[in-house]
Amino acid sequence: MYDVRRLRSLCAIADAGSLTGAAAALDFTQPAISQHLAALEAEVGAPLVNRSRGGAELTAAGALLVEHARAALDRLALAELQVGELLAGEQRRVRIAAHSSALAKLVPLAVAELHRGMPDAEVTVSECGPPKALAKLGRGDIDVAVTFRRVGGPAPDGVEERTLLEESMYVVVPRRHPRAGADEVELAELRDDAWIQGPAATSPGLIRELCREAGFEPRIAFESDDPLATRGMVAAGLAVTLVPGLTKADTERERNVAVLALREAPRRHVLAVTAAGGRHTEATRAMVDALARAGARIGRATV
Repeated sequence: MYDVRRLRSLCAIADAGSLTGAAAALDFTQPAISQHLAALEAEVGAPLVNRSRGGAELTAAGALLVEHARAALDRLALAELQVGELLAGEQRRVRIAAHSSALAKLVPLAVAELHRGMPDAEVTVSECGPPKALAKLGRGDIDVAVTFRRVGGPAPDGVEERTLLEESMYVVVPRRHPRAGADEVELAELRDDAWIQGPAATSPGLIRELCREAGFEPRIAFESDDPLATRGMVAAGLAVTLVPGLTKADTERERNVAVLALREAPRRHVLAVTAAGGRHTEATRAMVDALARAGARIGRATV
């Protein structure tokens, strides 16, 4: 494979008609051009240029090589341009996966802020629970996973985390539930109720974990990640559930449910997770910063 710098020097000699002219065109010294030519001729195994006092003239082998070299250099220049455009586009791209409660307010606020500061950013958002989001991150399918983890819980390996906010969990019961008028409840008081939690395949299982710590095994009657479906089932008197601070206000707007505080309420961190040691794009770094600012605002106001 011929050296690209030497091929470029040969083409410059052909264009300028002399080694001195080629050196001036490429901003090289004349000895450097001579060295490139000598090395290329050694690679080819034949003279490429006939030198004279009047300049330099290509040999037949030199002319043939210049013809192919120009085509190759043109393709390399095009490749350089297109790769640069691709990388520039990737710098403005960020792919996010987030759980449903984060999509209610946190992620929209952050994406809107990102677009104000980076109008040409290309943002895509998908909904999935923490286990699936972390799996996508590990495969390189997304750039940022917005997840949650109980305060004090173990962090996954191979990632970088930034805490966006800390929130409490609340109990949601039907309006006609015997405990609906209480100021606060203990989970153990709801041991006889049916429960709703996220699907086992995509949810960390926080409800089951908390109920077990309270001394009972919850009867999981429904599985759903959809806040509207969950509220509808609770409003119909079918089950009870837990909601995070991020969706507490929206849940309270449903008049057929009651949102109750828990004694010694469990708390969880909402996190922006990126690949450890990754060369994060400009948009990814800006997105994590925007998520942190949105989390700080929400945390001060509602959680």
